Amino acid sequence: MSYCFKFLPGLTAIPKDGEASEDACYIHERSIGVADGVSGWNAFGLNAAEFSSSLINNAYSIIVKMLKDHEYYEYYSHPINPFEIIEKAYSMVKSIGSSTISICALNNSIFQCANLGDSGFILFRYTDKGYILKEFSRDQQHEFNTPCQLSNLPKSDDFIRFEKELKENELSDLKKAMKEKKLCHDSPSLADRYNITVCNKDILIVASDGVLDNLFLSEIKKIIDSTIKESSWTWCKQGAQTISENIGCMAYKKSKMDIVKTPFGVKYEKHLRSSWPSGKEDDITVAVGLITKVCSD
Repeated sequence: MSYCFKFLPGLTAIPKDGEASEDACYIHERSIGVADGVSGWNAFGLNAAEFSSSLINNAYSIIVKMLKDHEYYEYYSHPINPFEIIEKAYSMVKSIGSSTISICALNNSIFQCANLGDSGFILFRYTDKGYILKEFSRDQQHEFNTPCQLSNLPKSDDFIRFEKELKENELSDLKKAMKEKKLCHDSPSLADRYNITVCNKDILIVASDGVLDNLFLSEIKKIIDSTIKESSWTWCKQGAQTISENIGCMAYKKSKMDIVKTPFGVKYEKHLRSSWPSGKEDDITVAVGLITKVCSD
């Protein structure tokens, strides 16, 4: 007998500047996706959030359209291929810019993820001794703090438009970056792919690097453990929301600290042989999926 599973999802997003975020995310009971727009495009007078938002909106629309005509068992068992979702969503993006992306899906009893860059997932498994770390994605970097990323680079027609829209120094800097090939342009085929058999009551975390650069995996586990021990906590969408809020708030708190140990600081010291004593300020996005059995064939 095989089972189908769904996410009971929750989502927390905290912009770095309190106003606008370059992260984008969707939550769905079959799939969760997070993208992080590369902020460097802002220096050229372009909106770094447009590319990531378009990418995620496309992915969500594809999934909703794919499942809309299916009922119950077919709805929960119809295959969702995260890699194909990324390919299709990316092909539909018109905005100039770039973004990391992580798309996760449940297919019967299999969790699948396609991950490009330094957003990613963490999967926790319930045991009789509590939750344990089951698996997590590895980030992909060209070099330190330069993640792999999907992008649309400007073409000649774009530069004609930019002559009217951008400041002279912004346009000059963009042309220089293009000439010197400093802008990343990676293929969806570079995405790492994960396939993991899930169990009832597994907990999935999908987050941008604003979370993963500030919180160690052990800290995220402690937050989950302490949250589910609260007398008011229950296994439901609100329970997922509470976990996401607690993780997001702790990541935000650490990002603002002047003296604190973080994953980013550890990597900074390793790669650059120098210290990074503070938190890393960034947009923070964390989605939680409580994995729940819903049907069998």
